[in-house]
Amino acid sequence: MVNTKPITLKPNDRIIFGTGSCFLFRNQARDSESGPVKDDPPISYEFALNEKMQNEEKEEIARKEADKQRAEADAAVKMAEMQAKIDAEKAEQLAAQAKMQQDFEEQMKKMQAEIASKKDDEEA
Repeated sequence: MVNTKPITLKPNDRIIFGTGSCFLFRNQARDSESGPVKDDPPISYEFALNEKMQNEEKEEIARKEADKQRAEADAAVKMAEMQAKIDAEKAEQLAAQAKMQQDFEEQMKKMQAEIASKKDDEEA
């Protein structure tokens, strides 16, 4: 059983426990029923460990790719949040600038009206 699921082993199946225990399954009864097991290439300890390492490398590459995609998605979310914040701050600044411009223009009109009224008083 593997992870509580029954498995039927076939000749040349490799069973690996941990990092260094590698077993090759041979069943003499099945060999006699279906003929001799063909070893092409011959399965050795080194072959089985290389096969294990290749599978682990594939898993590691897949894990790194998933991590990369997750990091890119997180970065995209953060960038969108930052852009929204920048846009909101820019809108606030533009509103404040427009308010300052309006206040300045109102003050200018008051001053011009004041100057005009003083000019009229001097002429009179």
